[in-house]
Amino acid sequence: MMPALSLFQVLQRVSGKEDSVLSMLGYVLPGMFPAAYMCYYMGICIQFVTEKMGMSGTFPLPYAFYVADGILAIVVGYFVNLAVGPILPILGNWFGKPPVIRFLLYLSIASAAISSQFFPYSAAAPKRVIMSHSFKTSGTSQVLKSSYDFATIDPNPMEFVWKNVPALPPVLRINASSKGVSKSDHHVCLPIYPISRLLTFATEVPLDLSLQDMKKLSFPLPHLQIIETKQGDEKKAAVGSGSRRIHLEINLGSLDHIWSTVMNITGPLASWSFVGEKLPKTKSVPGGPPSYISRLSGNSLGGRWQFWLEAYSLEPLRIELVVLDQQLDEETQRIIDLFPSWVAVVAGTSYLSTYFV
Repeated sequence: MMPALSLFQVLQRVSGKEDSVLSMLGYVLPGMFPAAYMCYYMGICIQFVTEKMGMSGTFPLPYAFYVADGILAIVVGYFVNLAVGPILPILGNWFGKPPVIRFLLYLSIASAAISSQFFPYSAAAPKRVIMSHSFKTSGTSQVLKSSYDFATIDPNPMEFVWKNVPALPPVLRINASSKGVSKSDHHVCLPIYPISRLLTFATEVPLDLSLQDMKKLSFPLPHLQIIETKQGDEKKAAVGSGSRRIHLEINLGSLDHIWSTVMNITGPLASWSFVGEKLPKTKSVPGGPPSYISRLSGNSLGGRWQFWLEAYSLEPLRIELVVLDQQLDEETQRIIDLFPSWVAVVAGTSYLSTYFV
């Protein structure tokens, strides 16, 4: 912009007028090249920020619809100021008139109204939905509860999908306003780390367990069992204190397509047999106290994971076990097929159980 400013001052002296058309062209035309480059750079940055905001996670309501728009507005305003700001002082006498300002205001309102009518998703840029057929289990064969859990990582919640996919609510026995759904157990999404860090909440659609549904399950179910417990100090253990080491085994049952296994351990944990017997920093799962999380990928040899936990007192350790399997039943696959092409569904089957050791 420095050559444009120098040429503007020269043409002002030649014409003898401060706001002549010749001096204005002498400033604007050379300044169009850096402004055009800034517009090109602005387009790339806006596209990058838009894609990242679409994968930034579901913000808590009621801010979900405004956080991403606010960040984009700041970025767009910053680059527009860089591109147009240098030529505004010269063009101010022409654009600073009330009719021009009113025209620009009406144009902005019309553009916002028209753009709001466009559908925000397509097959090339789909809405990402995470679906889990979840089973709350106890032991090797008891199913306490079953549900479908849905989560999304962009600002539009699942209510947007229910309203725009009319075939889904009747199958799930809900309505478009999400009546009949509740907040999911926060442990359901733990196995899909690091995507689980982006999820603020998920919705749960409860299911009625029938004998026919139970027959479709593969038994035995994933479960945790105690192999041996060793007391550290027998005298302290006799008075209700002292350390102990619990040898445990995760039996993955009959599952063959396991994605990951997660344990969320809460209580007086002093050490464990993972990662060099060193405990990581505690993490706070939404809705729960600080805890230790261990993630085991894939399937182990023989379908069993053996390990030990050491507690510094006799207070029981609470272990939330979640196993995510990639195998889907026919009913879940049928529901996935009901989603349109503008929804990309990542689905699995989760088995959740709770133990005190």
